Amino acid sequence: MEIRNRRVDYRVRYPDRLRPTLEWEGAALSVFDLSEGGIRFSRGDDLPLHTGDHLEARIRLPHGVVAPLAGFVLRTSDIDVAVRLEHGVSFQTILAQRDLVSVDSG
Repeated sequence: MEIRNRRVDYRVRYPDRLRPTLEWEGAALSVFDLSEGGIRFSRGDDLPLHTGDHLEARIRLPHGVVAPLAGFVLRTSDIDVAVRLEHGVSFQTILAQRDLVSVDSG
């Protein structure tokens, strides 16, 4: 039986000390992982996000790079929120982030 990976985009998983911040409506939320097509971040206290909601925010990457993001909430839990991005970071930025995480953990 063949098992297929449903993921299309390369995902960067951040260690605690390098996690970017998602800035949304005055909240600064910790980013767990990021790809060109999606982001997963901490739920935060009383965050009014639900499946299907549209999100427009900014991500502050390590070393000060800031980029706008937009997409739709795929799922929420008590711990995190997953968003499918319609406008996110470039593949080159993802590769740079991968290299940053790789150097830090190596």
